[in-house]
Amino acid sequence: MGRPEARQRFEEIYLAYYADLLAYIRRRVDSHDDAADALAETFATAWRRLPDVPDGHAARLWLYGVARRVLPNGRRTATRRSASGVSRIQGPGECRRPFSFCSIGLRIPVGYRKQVLVSLGRPARAGERYGWMVPIDFPGEPLQCVDFINKTVADVEPMLRARGLKATFTAYGVKEPVPRDWYVYDGVLTAPGEALIAVNRVPNPTPRPKKAFCPDGR
Repeated sequence: MGRPEARQRFEEIYLAYYADLLAYIRRRVDSHDDAADALAETFATAWRRLPDVPDGHAARLWLYGVARRVLPNGRRTATRRSASGVSRIQGPGECRRPFSFCSIGLRIPVGYRKQVLVSLGRPARAGERYGWMVPIDFPGEPLQCVDFINKTVADVEPMLRARGLKATFTAYGVKEPVPRDWYVYDGVLTAPGEALIAVNRVPNPTPRPKKAFCPDGR
């Protein structure tokens, strides 16, 4: 499998299952940061072992299995981080991006001699793809508090154009362009001004509540 094909398959798997996996992980951890750590590690494993990920809905069970193994490791990592005294420094004010990191630095004890793995990021530049795909309706993102799930492709296209987004509509396992009367299930941002939107021929019978990322239910 070439890299473009692998990237496309990974994006389809991520878009199809990240919401279910996030809910599964969030019920088993105590904080947004721990959930983000576990979710990132689970999908990092999926990317590294992409040929091992089964097709179709069996991929969901495979991801759950990875998450079950990641969660105990995450708890041990959090315990070690707490015991070592190394901690994140949060930015001032409210963190508006749940399940994402809002840290601006690390607090490290004087005389610290152990090793710490630190991941750094920056905003993507034009033409670059995001290393971590962001749900399109997270706080601060283009479709926050917008009623788009279970709308048709034809209904959602103008919403995206109005916000300056170029969208690719995809259905898991479907190669040809999807019909415009199919229903939108979810979406993520893959690069500045670009979105990947998951669709299906029938409406989602259990859509994520809009209030999940729009607390006041606007």
